[in-house]
Amino acid sequence: MRAPPRVAVIDLGSNSLKFLVAELRHHRGAAPEIVALKEGFAEVRLLDNRHHQPESGIVATTNPNVATTNPSDEISQEKIAAGTRAVKEFLEVVRGFSPQSIEIVGTSVFRSATNADAFSEALCRETGMRVRVLSGTEEAIGIARGVATDPFVQAECARAGAPATVFDLGGGSLEFIALGGGFHNGGGDCGGNGGEIFARSFPLGAVRLTREFVAEPEAPIPSEIVAKIRESVRAQAGEVFRRHYRAGSPAVISGGAAAIVAKIVATTNPTLTTNPNLTTNSTTNPPTTIRRISVAATENLLREVASRCRADRVRDFRGLPAARADIFPTALAVFVELATICGIAGFLISGRNLRFGIAAEHLFRVDRARAQC
Repeated sequence: MRAPPRVAVIDLGSNSLKFLVAELRHHRGAAPEIVALKEGFAEVRLLDNRHHQPESGIVATTNPNVATTNPSDEISQEKIAAGTRAVKEFLEVVRGFSPQSIEIVGTSVFRSATNADAFSEALCRETGMRVRVLSGTEEAIGIARGVATDPFVQAECARAGAPATVFDLGGGSLEFIALGGGFHNGGGDCGGNGGEIFARSFPLGAVRLTREFVAEPEAPIPSEIVAKIRESVRAQAGEVFRRHYRAGSPAVISGGAAAIVAKIVATTNPTLTTNPNLTTNSTTNPPTTIRRISVAATENLLREVASRCRADRVRDFRGLPAARADIFPTALAVFVELATICGIAGFLISGRNLRFGIAAEHLFRVDRARAQC
């Protein structure tokens, strides 16, 4: 009996670096399942978040197929060295699982940084591997595939009788994906078994927006700054959200900020987990994470987090990493604004996004090739 197909993916994001080792398992009478064997991350922020007002006349593109460099986006030599070390450590781990393939992918910061090639070349020298730089559309489709492998999201979509809409917030970009009815289980090709997909990437990542609007991320964030962040989301993405979000579609948030929301609400505010708008995936008290949160609870969390300085955010909200505490208010402001634009009352939270999507792409390809032998 053949061993299940197994792959490894290393995701070089703007705010952190992550890896996944996964395999595809078949079950009699059921759809194939993508199982994570090992995951890990390194807190290496490639996209500098020092406050920077965009230069006059420079407008970030919202065309997902155009790679537009930004003069303020440059990966420092220190971050290139740290990132290279982290990837070498990741490779040592994942090779221990003997995957059939290993892929390294780069996202928003590789599309915008003026010296992204320098990082890619350093990695190639040190590891012999090349980075596949994803376009905004490729990243969004990969995220869609990943979320589609989440059994919780699959069940919620079946219950709603509608495909999901995904909002994936990273450090450098915000991906919006409206899935079609045929896109399920992560195995489809860009539309998935006949389903349609609309995908768009916006330069609205939490690090990028913090850099643009928050001059003092260590201090409490004034309400007028929160309003400016929300206005930027509305101005750049509002029309697309309103046109392509379908009422009744389960709204899924994913990415590092979404995972932190789940942990904070579950561990710091155990009273919130008794709210009928929240669903836990654990029977422990308090639960380790949640899978559903109301927009009202998200708005309340935004007010509480933004009113504190960075040190107090870390102290008062268990589950909020110190390395993410500067950008977390911005992330919450993005979630609240996109909910307002679309008229969404609550979010589902998925821990499966790009890494799982790239893994699904490879795993199903290997599986189809085996079936033809």
